[in-house]
Amino acid sequence: MRSWSLGVFYDAIKRYASILLITLVSFIFLLTLLQRIIQSEVKKIEAQNAVKLADHANNLKSQFNHELNAMIYLSSGMASFLNAYHDELDPKKVEIMLATLYKDAKHIRNFGIAIGYQMRFIYPLAGNEKALSMDYRKLPDQWPLVKKAIDSREGVMAGPVRLVQGGTALIYRYPVYINDQYWGMLATVIDKDSLLKEIFDHNWNEGYSVAVRLESNTKSNADLIYGDLALFDNPNAYITMSSVPNGTWEWAIARTKKSSSGLVYIAKGMAWVISVLIASLLFFILKDRKNLEVEARLDSLTGLPNRQILNIRLDLALKEAQLHNKLMSIMFIDLDFFKNINDHYGHDVGDEVLRTFSKTVSNIIRSDDVICRIGGDEFVVLLNELNLASDASMIADSIFSAFAKPVLINSHAINIDLSIGIAINTLTSKETARTLLKKADIALYEAKSSGRNKYVIYKS
Repeated sequence: MRSWSLGVFYDAIKRYASILLITLVSFIFLLTLLQRIIQSEVKKIEAQNAVKLADHANNLKSQFNHELNAMIYLSSGMASFLNAYHDELDPKKVEIMLATLYKDAKHIRNFGIAIGYQMRFIYPLAGNEKALSMDYRKLPDQWPLVKKAIDSREGVMAGPVRLVQGGTALIYRYPVYINDQYWGMLATVIDKDSLLKEIFDHNWNEGYSVAVRLESNTKSNADLIYGDLALFDNPNAYITMSSVPNGTWEWAIARTKKSSSGLVYIAKGMAWVISVLIASLLFFILKDRKNLEVEARLDSLTGLPNRQILNIRLDLALKEAQLHNKLMSIMFIDLDFFKNINDHYGHDVGDEVLRTFSKTVSNIIRSDDVICRIGGDEFVVLLNELNLASDASMIADSIFSAFAKPVLINSHAINIDLSIGIAINTLTSKETARTLLKKADIALYEAKSSGRNKYVIYKS
């Protein structure tokens, strides 16, 4: 059973090899096309997302800069006041000025004014008492940036800074120079949480994760200003920079919405399914078409070639024989009294008689020869390249010998009688397929007229 199944399998592959090749090429082409379309759409979506991330980052930085600049400008107002009244600083006037600025400002924890290096004024004082009278030079964590502001004569953003009075904040320090001499330091202490909440906690920021850190060589938690430091290692995050007074902040922005990679895998899976379905459909269409073409050339009952194939094969065989000056022959075979078999035993038995006759004769003739059923109980055998004219007689004798005894068909012993007319292409004649068939038909008629169950060779 196994060998038979493998044989059937190999025969099917051989029979449909061209169709399988066409199907495979179509499958590969279609799958490749769909995969490229999907990949193109994925790249398009990724590009759109990258643009959205960049736009969102720019919006965040713009809003941050707006809020930060609004607070930095306050230092300019305080510097102008100190330039005008540094010789006669009235504590009450200073408090009124700081209170006015504090009232109109957002995200400010407190203002401070240091004369020289010592903090002299703080507003509001409540909660910040510990910072009053502190000396910057005695604060090793803060002094380097204070000194940087003094040396550069520019404002410096520091933070997050651990405050003397408790908590952490961002501090903008602006040095005051009077008559080109260092006079003191203005400190704007910014509530980091309030500022960043204003920027990052709006509804329009939903669906995004943001992290901000100082640009430095350490890349440690000490540099983190906001968010999760791990976001900077996210390959899908958009990394950008923004300038703050005398420094740079690094930003990482990523989408928190679920990745579309799952949909991509589904789409690619569907591409495989669609390609397989279409390729399978193409295979079965071509297979059915091939089968129809084969069936159109084969007899449906016996599986033998029909008249259409006979005409083609006979024409080729005759031309080949004439070209190489060889003999060839055809036999016209008719089953005698076949109608009686149908009438007596039924058409099922009659059909089986025709199939049995076809198989038997196919086994008798040579592999290069062919037997065709041209209708009813009529058959034609094409004998290619005979060495001698008597070879046709020998094959005819073998056919008669095969049916000399009754044949058991469906439990019935049935006599199969037949008449054969033989026509042989001579070496000198210029036969056509039509005339050769005509001669074989005439010989068959003579065989039937002279008593049936015999063969007659046409003689001119």
